[in-house]
Amino acid sequence: MKPPHARGPLLAVAAVVLLAGCGSTVQGLGANGAPQGSANNSQGLSVPTTGPNGGAPGVGPGGTAPGSVPGTGPGGFTPTGSAGVPAGQPPGTHLVNGVPEGVGVTPTKIYVGITYETNGDAANAAIGATGISQGDPQADAKAVVDDINAHGGVAGRTLVPVWHALNAASSDTYSDMDQQACATYTQDNHVFAAMDKGLTDNFLACMENAGAMNFNSGTILYPDQGVLQQFPYYFEAGTLTTDRLFQQLPRSLATMGYYSGWDANLGQASPAATTKIGVLTYDKPEWNRPLNRLLAGLNAQGHPVDPGDVIKVAWPNSTSDEQGVVSAVGNAELKFRQDGVNHVILLDANGILLIFFSRAAQGQQYHPRYGLESGSGTQTVESGGDVDASQLNGAVGFGWSPDIDLTPSNAAKYEPPRMKACLDMIDKRTGQSLASQPNAAGIAIGYCDTLYLLKWGVEHAGPSITRNTVTAALQNTGLNYPSVGFLQEYYGPSRHDGVQVGWNFKWDNSCTCTKYVGNSFQIPSL
Repeated sequence: MKPPHARGPLLAVAAVVLLAGCGSTVQGLGANGAPQGSANNSQGLSVPTTGPNGGAPGVGPGGTAPGSVPGTGPGGFTPTGSAGVPAGQPPGTHLVNGVPEGVGVTPTKIYVGITYETNGDAANAAIGATGISQGDPQADAKAVVDDINAHGGVAGRTLVPVWHALNAASSDTYSDMDQQACATYTQDNHVFAAMDKGLTDNFLACMENAGAMNFNSGTILYPDQGVLQQFPYYFEAGTLTTDRLFQQLPRSLATMGYYSGWDANLGQASPAATTKIGVLTYDKPEWNRPLNRLLAGLNAQGHPVDPGDVIKVAWPNSTSDEQGVVSAVGNAELKFRQDGVNHVILLDANGILLIFFSRAAQGQQYHPRYGLESGSGTQTVESGGDVDASQLNGAVGFGWSPDIDLTPSNAAKYEPPRMKACLDMIDKRTGQSLASQPNAAGIAIGYCDTLYLLKWGVEHAGPSITRNTVTAALQNTGLNYPSVGFLQEYYGPSRHDGVQVGWNFKWDNSCTCTKYVGNSFQIPSL
């Protein structure tokens, strides 16, 4: 089950249950201010006539960055920088015609690190989650890179991918896996940015020390505001911080009538029953720091939670820890049942909590009312056969990712034009059919959103392309970035988590599906 990661939606190292979201009002291709007069005004997301895997040349699958300038290090520059570089520039900055350029940037190329996962489906199956597929992540990413290059590249430069394969079945610790990825991107090669946030904070720190940036859109829930403040060159396109989620969830649950009486034996409303809430979450700083926001919100709704019914599952540090997570979730189910908990709030990140808690509950004929969020991937795991639909009776929650919250047919009405263009382009280049594979589609959309967000930042950075100028450009973006995966994304000086719009949802027994209820709303900042 590896933790939620930059490399995909549900379960496994990169296949975190969820990934990107979607919306309905984002303008079409090329809208929302492609930089006028830049080398590439086209936002792309179309397929030229070169056929599958066509487009401008890049590094082939499994390859490393070619084309180093003679006398320089990999990636086309001297890693130690150049004489005359102004003080205060990031590591790896060098002068090109007297202009400071960042690590991995040459006059003709920008090198980017792209992590993709292998053996994700097998890793999921090994812990009993068999209905979730990753598709072909490397092919997805290559299609996006080729599409960008076919439409002029990034600021007139070719985007050159540096690949790193992450084996979901590896027995290495997550810290070791992050070290290997960072070595690929900062020692064997030198990239401007990685489309990855790593499995631990070690990866973010390593990339920052090398002068690089991080873009991610595969995690459903992971960073809190503290992480984004600690790593100011990390932008999260695929989710919102745990701070914002934990602030919003109690409000959404109130709107959906969640706190009314419930009979957990019969799995149905019981007005006479006293509401008793249990919270199942992860024991990880990014969840622990903002947890009081959620508990205070529940208290404000008149439903304080007994400290003994706030259960934290230890975060795994390697594949060998995963079975322990499954056992701990089963123990939490037993504790809640014995305590008379009839409402269970899952603060999930990759579907693991919902899958294994509901299985344990089903085996004991325990049917609490669930309070959920997009991190559980409710529709995705149920459609994959990993959750019994009877467990979801009465479930309500808050979501921001229609492609994993809803069935494909229900999600279609919330998808921005650029999402469909992204999936169509990848399908044509790779021969896949992603519309019928929500989890695989989420991974693919994430590559579109992160790589096009990088493109947006670079092309608004001015003549000097460094992580400082790109970060400044993104922090001035506001709502102007034409999101691929969501109704809206917002970026500002204190907002590096882009997701801006959410919905309240409920489980509908008549269709055995999740449905959004009411209109979309702006998810408040802190």
